[in-house]
Amino acid sequence: TEQTYEQKQRVEIAERMQKIDERLVRFKAILKKLGYKLDTTREKNNWNASASGTLDGGGIWLQSGDYQNGCDRLEIFGDYPRNYKNSWIEPYEMIEGKWTKVFSPRITVSLSKTDEQIVKDIQKRFMPEFLHRLEAVNKEIKKDRDYRDSKRTNLSKLKSIVTKDKLSDDEVEACKFSESLGSGDDYMRLE
Repeated sequence: TEQTYEQKQRVEIAERMQKIDERLVRFKAILKKLGYKLDTTREKNNWNASASGTLDGGGIWLQSGDYQNGCDRLEIFGDYPRNYKNSWIEPYEMIEGKWTKVFSPRITVSLSKTDEQIVKDIQKRFMPEFLHRLEAVNKEIKKDRDYRDSKRTNLSKLKSIVTKDKLSDDEVEACKFSESLGSGDDYMRLE
């Protein structure tokens, strides 16, 4: 009996989904060998498989099956922490007297390699640059957090000086101190 087009499509999709499930099992094993804990698998579809692992605030994504790399390549790229506004951070560093954006590594590896070979490739070609960028991102987050904490402390000191030493009791009631952690804008308003 001849299969209809729809039946052929269903069989093809089922085979593809089985291959994706097999790749996800491999991705989990690779992440474990790297010391990462499986964190997320992106929504599985008929074409690609992807998973991420996290460790010490940073993460790596393993992805296969996209249009650019196909099903026989594994793409590895980093996932970095975000700032307090949930925005990506683009760190820069001084190199030979110029501010240069810290490179975000992205490599591909053949899935025909064994898991051990893939892990070695990731450790050699990806991890040094990934860890360098992760350190730069974390440094920017800390610098921003320290600045915001310092600003908040100074505004609190200013509030106490203004409200205790300079204003009458009626004026103290009119002094409002506001802090908006959502937007990050700390300010003091005298009315």
